[in-house]
Amino acid sequence: MIPTAGKRNVPVEFQRFTEAQDAGGGTTLTPVTFASRWVEMKDPTGREFQLAQQNHAGLSHMLVTDWDETLANVTHKDRVFLKNEARYLGIVAVSNANSRNHELVILCREDVSA
Repeated sequence: MIPTAGKRNVPVEFQRFTEAQDAGGGTTLTPVTFASRWVEMKDPTGREFQLAQQNHAGLSHMLVTDWDETLANVTHKDRVFLKNEARYLGIVAVSNANSRNHELVILCREDVSA
Protein backbone atom coordinates (compact mmCIF):
# COMPACT_ATOMS: atom_id res chain seq x y z
CA MET A 1 0.00 0.00 0.00
CA ILE A 2 1.22 3.50 -0.78
CA PRO A 3 1.68 5.71 2.32
CA THR A 4 -0.62 8.71 1.99
CA ALA A 5 -0.91 10.04 5.55
CA GLY A 6 -1.00 13.84 5.47
CA LYS A 7 -0.89 14.08 1.67
CA ARG A 8 -4.59 13.73 0.91
CA ASN A 9 -5.60 16.91 2.73
CA VAL A 10 -8.06 18.62 0.37
CA PRO A 11 -11.74 17.61 0.51
CA VAL A 12 -13.59 17.56 -2.83
CA GLU A 13 -17.06 16.57 -3.94
CA PHE A 14 -17.64 14.86 -7.26
CA GLN A 15 -20.82 16.31 -8.72
CA ARG A 16 -22.90 15.93 -11.87
CA PHE A 17 -25.95 17.73 -13.16
CA THR A 18 -29.35 16.06 -12.91
CA GLU A 19 -32.73 17.34 -13.96
CA ALA A 20 -35.03 18.43 -11.13
CA GLN A 21 -38.54 19.78 -11.30
CA ASP A 22 -38.89 23.41 -10.29
CA ALA A 23 -41.86 25.18 -8.70
CA GLY A 24 -43.25 26.19 -12.08
CA GLY A 25 -43.46 22.61 -13.34
CA GLY A 26 -40.41 22.90 -15.59
CA THR A 27 -37.06 21.25 -15.16
CA THR A 28 -33.75 22.75 -14.13
CA LEU A 29 -30.28 21.28 -13.99
CA THR A 30 -29.16 20.82 -10.40
CA PRO A 31 -25.69 19.75 -9.24
CA VAL A 32 -25.81 16.54 -7.16
CA THR A 33 -22.87 15.13 -5.20
CA PHE A 34 -22.27 11.43 -5.90
CA ALA A 35 -18.89 11.00 -4.17
CA SER A 36 -16.72 12.81 -1.63
CA ARG A 37 -12.99 12.16 -1.39
CA TRP A 38 -9.82 13.54 0.15
CA VAL A 39 -7.26 14.37 -2.54
CA GLU A 40 -3.73 15.62 -2.89
CA MET A 41 -3.76 18.74 -5.09
CA LYS A 42 -0.68 19.37 -7.22
CA ASP A 43 0.35 21.69 -9.98
CA PRO A 44 0.65 19.66 -13.18
CA THR A 45 4.28 19.06 -14.10
CA GLY A 46 6.31 16.70 -16.21
CA ARG A 47 4.88 14.15 -18.58
CA GLU A 48 1.24 14.47 -17.45
CA PHE A 49 1.27 18.21 -18.01
CA GLN A 50 2.88 18.00 -21.46
CA LEU A 51 0.54 15.24 -22.62
CA ALA A 52 -2.54 17.04 -21.38
CA GLN A 53 -1.47 20.40 -22.81
CA GLN A 54 -1.26 18.89 -26.27
CA ASN A 55 -4.92 17.93 -26.16
CA HIS A 56 -6.48 20.17 -23.53
CA ALA A 57 -5.44 23.79 -23.22
CA GLY A 58 -5.89 25.39 -19.83
CA LEU A 59 -5.03 22.44 -17.61
CA SER A 60 -4.71 23.87 -14.09
CA HIS A 61 -4.61 21.08 -11.48
CA MET A 62 -3.57 17.50 -10.98
CA LEU A 63 -5.34 15.67 -8.16
CA VAL A 64 -4.27 12.34 -6.70
CA THR A 65 -6.64 10.15 -4.69
CA ASP A 66 -7.04 6.54 -3.69
CA TRP A 67 -8.35 4.07 -6.26
CA ASP A 68 -12.11 3.98 -6.72
CA GLU A 69 -13.75 1.94 -9.48
CA THR A 70 -16.62 4.43 -9.88
CA LEU A 71 -14.31 7.41 -10.30
CA ALA A 72 -11.91 5.51 -12.56
CA ASN A 73 -14.62 5.26 -15.21
CA VAL A 74 -15.47 8.97 -15.27
CA THR A 75 -14.70 10.85 -18.48
CA HIS A 76 -15.07 14.50 -19.47
CA LYS A 77 -18.15 13.50 -21.49
CA ASP A 78 -19.99 12.58 -18.28
CA ARG A 79 -20.17 16.27 -17.32
CA VAL A 80 -18.76 15.49 -13.88
CA PHE A 81 -16.99 18.27 -12.04
CA LEU A 82 -15.27 18.70 -8.68
CA LYS A 83 -16.22 21.21 -6.03
CA ASN A 84 -13.72 22.37 -3.42
CA GLU A 85 -15.23 25.10 -1.25
CA ALA A 86 -16.02 27.85 -3.80
CA ARG A 87 -13.80 26.41 -6.56
CA TYR A 88 -15.10 24.29 -9.42
CA LEU A 89 -12.81 22.05 -11.45
CA GLY A 90 -13.82 20.35 -14.67
CA ILE A 91 -12.39 16.88 -15.23
CA VAL A 92 -10.16 16.67 -18.30
CA ALA A 93 -8.89 13.12 -17.80
CA VAL A 94 -8.70 10.36 -15.19
CA SER A 95 -5.83 7.89 -15.27
CA ASN A 96 -4.82 4.82 -13.31
CA ALA A 97 -1.41 5.73 -11.86
CA ASN A 98 1.09 2.93 -12.46
CA SER A 99 -1.75 0.67 -13.72
CA ARG A 100 -1.95 -1.01 -10.32
CA ASN A 101 -5.36 0.21 -9.12
CA HIS A 102 -3.86 2.00 -6.09
CA GLU A 103 -4.19 5.66 -7.08
CA LEU A 104 -6.13 7.80 -9.51
CA VAL A 105 -4.63 10.87 -11.14
CA ILE A 106 -7.31 13.38 -12.13
CA LEU A 107 -6.35 16.19 -14.50
CA CYS A 108 -8.59 19.24 -14.15
CA ARG A 109 -9.33 22.67 -15.53
CA GLU A 110 -10.49 25.46 -13.21
CA ASP A 111 -13.37 27.91 -13.70
CA VAL A 112 -16.16 25.58 -14.71
CA SER A 113 -19.52 27.29 -14.61
CA ALA A 114 -21.72 25.13 -12.41
